[in-house]
Amino acid sequence: MECSVIKNKEDIRLIKAQLEQTNYRDYVLFTLGINTGIKLQDLLVLKFEDVFDGNNVQSIIVIRDKSYFLHKVVQQILQKFRNKLGNDFNHSDYMFASQKGKEPIDRSHVYRILNNSAKKLNINVNLGTQSLRKTYGYHFYNDGGDLNQLRVILGQSSCNITLKYINIEKEPFDAKKFFL
Repeated sequence: MECSVIKNKEDIRLIKAQLEQTNYRDYVLFTLGINTGIKLQDLLVLKFEDVFDGNNVQSIIVIRDKSYFLHKVVQQILQKFRNKLGNDFNHSDYMFASQKGKEPIDRSHVYRILNNSAKKLNINVNLGTQSLRKTYGYHFYNDGGDLNQLRVILGQSSCNITLKYINIEKEPFDAKKFFL
């Protein structure tokens, strides 16, 4: 079964609010994922030193030679996350470390986090490990983002693949409406 895009912005708001109340780490992971398009496998191995320059959040982070812009609100959320930890971390620690140790949480744990949250909120979507990235792409494109730029961000070979990935059926060109 294919994982879904979270198309409804109210569902996103509800998930964010629920995660923020239950586990701030999970809230930060969700928020960072839906606002950057970073692959989950890359998110999970982020270290504080990848995102922070000393005590300050960077506005752009680089992962595997690809730059990702961090919106000002995302920067504030990341700063709050770091502040909540106080001195209880090292810059070389994983940002999304397991509560059982210093290693990062794994993909299956993220899957459980997302689906438990959706279930608690009665949101009927099949969330998977690519849902954050797909949600980012869907809203980037629907809010007027350039399709080719999105293709590059997501690292895909064609715009048609990108549209399919974010669950958008490309509307056929209607020559009957074309007039100059």
